[in-house]
Amino acid sequence: MSANKALYDDSLRHAIALRRYSTGEVKQVLKLLGRSEDELMAKLVKLDPARFSTKRQQALLADIQAARVEAVRELGRRSGKEMTKLAKVEQDFNITSLKRSIPASLEYARVSTDVLRELVTTRPFAGGTNAARTLGQWWEGVARADQQRITDAIQLGVTQGEDIPSITRRVMQATDMTRNNAEAVTRTAVNHVSNGVRERVMDANSDIVAYETWVSTLDGRTTLICASRDGHNTPIGDRKQSDIPTPHLEPAGARPPAHPQCRSVMVPVLDGEGLARKAGNRPTVVDARTRKERERDFRAEAKEAAGRKWSDMSDTERRRAITRVRDTWAEEAIGTASTQTTYDEWLRGQDADFQNDVLGPARADMFRSGTKLDQFLDDTGKTLTLDELERR
Repeated sequence: MSANKALYDDSLRHAIALRRYSTGEVKQVLKLLGRSEDELMAKLVKLDPARFSTKRQQALLADIQAARVEAVRELGRRSGKEMTKLAKVEQDFNITSLKRSIPASLEYARVSTDVLRELVTTRPFAGGTNAARTLGQWWEGVARADQQRITDAIQLGVTQGEDIPSITRRVMQATDMTRNNAEAVTRTAVNHVSNGVRERVMDANSDIVAYETWVSTLDGRTTLICASRDGHNTPIGDRKQSDIPTPHLEPAGARPPAHPQCRSVMVPVLDGEGLARKAGNRPTVVDARTRKERERDFRAEAKEAAGRKWSDMSDTERRRAITRVRDTWAEEAIGTASTQTTYDEWLRGQDADFQNDVLGPARADMFRSGTKLDQFLDDTGKTLTLDELERR
């Protein structure tokens, strides 16, 4: 398998693991919101609609508002800490993915902890057509909207002359919307951190990474914007769009998430010539893909190919001969970008065990029999913790 094909497979397999991690994160968030809702209901039973205008009742309403806002803001603080940990795991994954995909023993550049922290705390990401906010701003928005909906539900119930059970039902409808918003922010943040860390790691290694390709999960839930960007390329480092294959991503700086709960990923594509140059700093290169590392001696191979002519060659001619051997190795070992354009096609090329893990055995059998992926969800609901994601 070529290095680019291995990198492509690694990226998509990891994207599936990340979706399971985000599902686990959503469950934790909803669990914490559930506890807050229990406390909210306990306070609501003390409300007296007939005396709502009294200072005591207004103080109770203020207490309900403050407690709920603090609960949602605490979710935001928790999310920031968790996403910072995820950023470190994602850097480790991307470095490891390069190491196990590229058939050469090389040193890879890492990005600083400060850069990872900046990505999580100060880098805005898209959450809608006209909105891009930082993680903290998204959670603050969830808190404010939740407070307003709960206040509106209580006050509307009072003005309608409803009893406490009726008002409670109104409030629960409001909290359902908060749950949906919290899930969207959580899943979108995971995608934002994952793609952001990958881009920064690839930028740091732009001497061997040429460009990234937008890869969307093309099924019945894919949005038009992600479907239209699937397979489009954008340069890494100082390269220009004219240096990379078409179709080009427009705008070139667009990155997932493109919308709430976006599932698209950016997949790096290696620069074979750049890798040959980097590996060529020494006359030999170690093939790190095999259990027993195998050393390639480019000079010896060039000398053998030249035969008796080698002794008559100048130093310049010998260097050119060695370069040709290196370039041939890079072309064969690194390969080109994957030509697969849909998640459905990619998944069909994976082994049965992996398909079963992603879809579940029954749906995987249907899938292998020809059923299209958009006829059922691509997630069985399995979850991963951050530690489990890191071990994978």
